Amino acid sequence: MKPDRLFAWLWRNFLGRHWPLITVASLLMAIEGSMAGLLSYMMKPMFDDVFIGGSTQALYLVGMAMLGIFVLRAITSVSQRVILSRVGGLMVFDIQTKLLRHVMDLDGAFHQAYPPGALIDRIGGDSGAVRNIATDVISGLGRDAVALVSLLAVVLWIDWQWTLVA
Repeated sequence: MKPDRLFAWLWRNFLGRHWPLITVASLLMAIEGSMAGLLSYMMKPMFDDVFIGGSTQALYLVGMAMLGIFVLRAITSVSQRVILSRVGGLMVFDIQTKLLRHVMDLDGAFHQAYPPGALIDRIGGDSGAVRNIATDVISGLGRDAVALVSLLAVVLWIDWQWTLVA
């Protein structure tokens, strides 16, 4: 199955009902991703005002700004991971419930051919793999896409001509 079709199937059958939590996690990922751009933007005052200018007042301001960036990034990172873990757990529960219902409806010959331990292992392993795919796709698209856009925005803001040349 193609990845886009797999994710569409996951969304339609299991993830879509958790869209409020996914939306909150996506917003937190956007904040976390934008912190990369803000951190790169803070390099200019750090070098210009603190290292070259030698301003102690700028040292405190830049230091507090950096601390704020890292604290906000840590809070949003942990929060979105907790939310996605919750969504992943709910999704695995739904998948395993659906698979269990399906397996229970199969005839006796199927259960004679496949031992219960193998079925339990297969259901647990497959649903865990699906969970990893879903959470990786959501977090990869959310956080990394925003980080890329924010970093590009910062370099264009600082010097758009050199950015285009590079």
